[in-house]
Amino acid sequence: MNTIYNDHKGENRVGKIDVFLEISIDNYFAANKFQNEYRILFSDKKIKLNPQNEEELEVVNLENLDRLFFIQNESFKHKIQGIISLSTFYEALINEIGITELGSKYFNENLDKLSAISKWEIILKLVYNKGLNKDSLYYSTMVEIINIRNKLIHYKTKLKIDQNEIPNYFYLLKTCLFNIHSLIKDLKVLDKEKNIIHFNEIENKIGKLIK
Repeated sequence: MNTIYNDHKGENRVGKIDVFLEISIDNYFAANKFQNEYRILFSDKKIKLNPQNEEELEVVNLENLDRLFFIQNESFKHKIQGIISLSTFYEALINEIGITELGSKYFNENLDKLSAISKWEIILKLVYNKGLNKDSLYYSTMVEIINIRNKLIHYKTKLKIDQNEIPNYFYLLKTCLFNIHSLIKDLKVLDKEKNIIHFNEIENKIGKLIK
């Protein structure tokens, strides 16, 4: 996982940020495959008569139930893994900007304990004197992904929950990944003079989404 490379100041560094993005994308594709199969199997319904009023009822083919339960479980795991990996990528990326430009000592003493969202706000202002577009879809979904990741990592069960309160993990993961190119585009504009970030590998991973 670790790669040795030179940062923009010519210092040798060890790390590999884009692998977290790649893991998230792989999990998205796996979850999508399971969801497509689920829709196909769930649509395989049989007709039977309601014994009370003889109306026709659609019921799921009982032969598919075991597979449906399996698919639901596997799809859920891939969604969770995708969200956690993507959140890790977001924080690893902003950490890279802060550490390589501001120095490890300053970063560790002043910035490391900030929340990931605060890092994106403060580090960009310190390094570039500018920030991201907070009105953009990529920013709002990034914030949501990070917040959901925090809830997952510090998971707590509940006695009762409204179904409307349960996030649509797949939709959020998909929306984030398919808008991450806009985040990278804005970062490239901010970074064009300093060249802190190595974008090639990140952009290669994003390219997998549109193939």
